[in-house]
Amino acid sequence: MDNAAPLPLDGITVLDFSQGEFGPYCAMMLADMGADVIKIERPDIGEGWRFGGINSIAAGVSNMFAAINRGKRSLAVDITSDEGRDVVYRLVREADVVLHNMRPGVMERIGFGYEQLSELNPRIVMCSESAYGETGPHAQRAGQDLLTQAFSGIIALQGYEGDAPRAVGTPIADGVGAITAAWGIVLALFVRERTGVGQEITTNLFDALLALSPMDFCDYLMTGNVEKGGRGWYPQMPYGPWQARDRAVVVNLQGDMAWPKFCQVMGIDDAVRDDPRFATNMARRANRKALEAVLDPAFASKDAAYWQGAFEAEGLRCDPVYDYRDVEADPQTTVNQMIVEQEHPEYGKLRTVGMAIKLKKTPGRPGGPRELAAPTLGEHTRVILEDLGYDDGEIADFERRGLINTRGAVAIQEAMAKMLQQRSANPRAL
Repeated sequence: MDNAAPLPLDGITVLDFSQGEFGPYCAMMLADMGADVIKIERPDIGEGWRFGGINSIAAGVSNMFAAINRGKRSLAVDITSDEGRDVVYRLVREADVVLHNMRPGVMERIGFGYEQLSELNPRIVMCSESAYGETGPHAQRAGQDLLTQAFSGIIALQGYEGDAPRAVGTPIADGVGAITAAWGIVLALFVRERTGVGQEITTNLFDALLALSPMDFCDYLMTGNVEKGGRGWYPQMPYGPWQARDRAVVVNLQGDMAWPKFCQVMGIDDAVRDDPRFATNMARRANRKALEAVLDPAFASKDAAYWQGAFEAEGLRCDPVYDYRDVEADPQTTVNQMIVEQEHPEYGKLRTVGMAIKLKKTPGRPGGPRELAAPTLGEHTRVILEDLGYDDGEIADFERRGLINTRGAVAIQEAMAKMLQQRSANPRAL
């Protein structure tokens, strides 16, 4: 990769107030494409997801935090103080984008609403992310990935008939929400290039999930039918997962014209092939239990590799169901550069997921132009304040008063120890 090549968002500065996955993942995608993303965090312990992972790779850097915060600079500042707000206001005057995922109305109450910031900088683009929307009966409800999966109808489509509903195994609402927000930000920046004026963008997890499933939702809107979970909900049959002898496979069979060839590959006799219960897709869906009784033992009789080769030989599509070990081992993952390695200042070598978008002339770079891993808390506070014109005496005074953090993991450990002491002394206080 040519480290001297320009990145698409070179010169764009993003102030990232967000937490969790929805906002930070969006901001990371902008950083990978060259934006200078400044992550604004509370100075004592930083963003909550610094402690939200299954594993902690360094003090205040969980695996989940590291996965979606590369390429950013950390500014640890108390934005509830007058001095802290002034630091952010100075940044806003020169920034391009402000991103947050606080509940509707919170940014206005703390002095950072769009109308307030646009007075400082009419070119500012603000992306306001929420769970259910800016207005309406659910606007003030707390929401996150799992809750909006349920609310959007996605969970009702998962699993097998008769099972309890199952969530999608990865935080799909946060992921598609982040992509939607990044798309909106780039659109607003494009409009600003034409008009010279910024604007506020709103997006939410609920809308993003509905927009992700237009075929399923529109099928209901057009027919009134509410499909249940399981292989039977797929619009085609026998489209979907099947258990081969060694592992599961998925088959993509679409249209009645492919049914005879499918039967040939499966070794199904002519009586089954020509059975009126299975002759059309609608008939197969209506009689799927009977069809599954034929196909389940047939698939289970041979390994996944056999089925993949047999289907491909006839121009039909079949693939094994991978887990992440398989994904890592597959050479396509390497060719696509979907596992990248970075140097973390405390952890050392760190592997994260690569970029899904590859621009041929102006490619992005994991971690942005500086190729930064996820930052330690306040790692860049001093240099950001110095760039804003604060002198050593002012910075030292802010640090002494707890308004900023330039000490990273040490300060986190001290703050956590203090919080644990308070909890031990008065469990009801926290």
